Amino acid sequence: MASGIKFYFHAAIFAAVLVSFFATSTFSAYAITGKITGFTVPQGITISPNGAYAYVSDLNSIYKLNLSTYAITGKIPDYSMPLGVAFSPNGTYAYAANWNNNTVSVIDTATDSIIQTFSGFDGAESVAFYPKGPYLYVTNLNNGKVSFVNIATGSISNITYTAQAPAYIAFSPNGLYAYIISNSTTVTILNMLKNAAQVGTISGLNNPIAVTFSPDGKYAYIANSGSNISVVNTSTSKIIGNMSGFHNPASIAISPNGLYAYVVNTYNDNNISIVSLSPSSSSLPLQVYTVSPSSFYSASSVPSVTTTVPFQVWVVSTTPTSATVSWSQINNLQCPKFEGTYVADLFQGSSELQNNYAGSGTSYTYLNLSRDQTYNALVYAWCGSGVPSCASNSITFTTPEGTTITTSTTTTISATSTVPFQVWVVSTTPTSATVAWTQVNSLQCPAFQGWYVADLSTSSGEIQNNYGSYGSSYTYKGLSPGKTYNALVYAWCGSGVPSCASNSISFNTPAAPAGKATSAKTTASSANAQHSTSTYSLSMILGVIIALIVAVAIILWVWFGNKGNGEGAEPHAKYNVPEVAVPKMPDVKLKNDGQVSSPDSKGK
Repeated sequence: MASGIKFYFHAAIFAAVLVSFFATSTFSAYAITGKITGFTVPQGITISPNGAYAYVSDLNSIYKLNLSTYAITGKIPDYSMPLGVAFSPNGTYAYAANWNNNTVSVIDTATDSIIQTFSGFDGAESVAFYPKGPYLYVTNLNNGKVSFVNIATGSISNITYTAQAPAYIAFSPNGLYAYIISNSTTVTILNMLKNAAQVGTISGLNNPIAVTFSPDGKYAYIANSGSNISVVNTSTSKIIGNMSGFHNPASIAISPNGLYAYVVNTYNDNNISIVSLSPSSSSLPLQVYTVSPSSFYSASSVPSVTTTVPFQVWVVSTTPTSATVSWSQINNLQCPKFEGTYVADLFQGSSELQNNYAGSGTSYTYLNLSRDQTYNALVYAWCGSGVPSCASNSITFTTPEGTTITTSTTTTISATSTVPFQVWVVSTTPTSATVAWTQVNSLQCPAFQGWYVADLSTSSGEIQNNYGSYGSSYTYKGLSPGKTYNALVYAWCGSGVPSCASNSISFNTPAAPAGKATSAKTTASSANAQHSTSTYSLSMILGVIIALIVAVAIILWVWFGNKGNGEGAEPHAKYNVPEVAVPKMPDVKLKNDGQVSSPDSKGK
């Protein structure tokens, strides 16, 4: 029987190995499609939330790199050796860790200028903005601490962190996990919803130095200064592949659409590799772009505007505190000097209130406006520092007065929407409904605590009050078929504090299918099952099927092949096993002095 058990055990191990192989061996293709040269000693790169440009730290400056043309369009002198740079969620500000003087610079991205400085660090090397709140995290390489700055108050605190020499920090897009590189040997995973408790590590790396995440949070990309990039499945914390072709990579950034990675190569290379994360089957020649950082100087004023190309600007929407404008696009055939980005200025009378680099898109939202005020928006194509623009136009608008929105009849939270906030229905079933909403951040709403409340009511009153959603959607369950509901979503700003962003939407659940009983539990289970099935790759499914077939074949072979020698017989079969007499052992007693008394001593 023992040999049969062995075969069962080996079969199970073999099946597990096959499952593991097929589950982890799949790795998406990539291709290095270009290089950006001309830097002196680049150290870090981070991409703006809209994907229009990147900030590259290089010696004592930070350069703004247009990601459409790969031309430098801005320079921020920072003479304290900036290393890590991070954007606020809405891209209005950027933060740079300064190694030489242990400070963090706050950069106004509209003007590419430093407007504030935080001090009190020790070996400031990297920074990361927490996705769900007004906190900036800073690694202190010298004292081994990880600090966080409350952007609203400027106060600095430290998290409980036991690993030594934290060098780099990055947050998963949902804000649940922080990945921290310590002393170029380990990546530690912290759960931010459990007081930054350590919940895991990532091993098998080659001197990790920087980390970033894919936009959906499924993968982490870790730059190893040993020469490659390790790709980690964040659900398992396991390396699923490595990207090679780099030279001492010091930093990596992923575009917001997830299509490109930008890797900083240091030492003799001192360039940036452009990596396609979804290359086509046909190979393209390597494109080389050369920049000239040393010859670039920041613009000291708004360039003159001479319109030579038809260019339209119009107002899309207004709220009491914001306005969105849009414009027609131009190209380099119409305007040869066009550098791929637009500027959206804002005036009130003769006073300029805002000077915003609007990226390569076709719209921009002005924030922090006043109710019932008239403004003038001026939009123009950026053609370089001191170069007249070839396309511009302006439009005048007035913000409305606005109204106060009351949220819930059973809570004390009032809501006055001062931030653009949209709510819509994603899907409905007879017993559930999913709603989604736009996200706000602490710069738009300083009191925002990082999560949203999703209330639900009918004509009879409120029936659900759901707290704790950090994401941008919520599924109401336990609903009745064929009924009308009203979903109210608002940003949570603290107990008794009015919310700065709220909106509501009504929807009807469909009637239950005739002849079928529908329950919330069944619907939810079916949805979860469909979601789970869709997440498995084809290779994973094939691996499981092959492993099961092999395991069953081995078990059947063991069962029928060994039945003749008794190992496969029924467990209740009777056998003629000879009995073996076991001799009775003599009694052993203990004397009063603790010594053993043998039967021969007769008590003496």
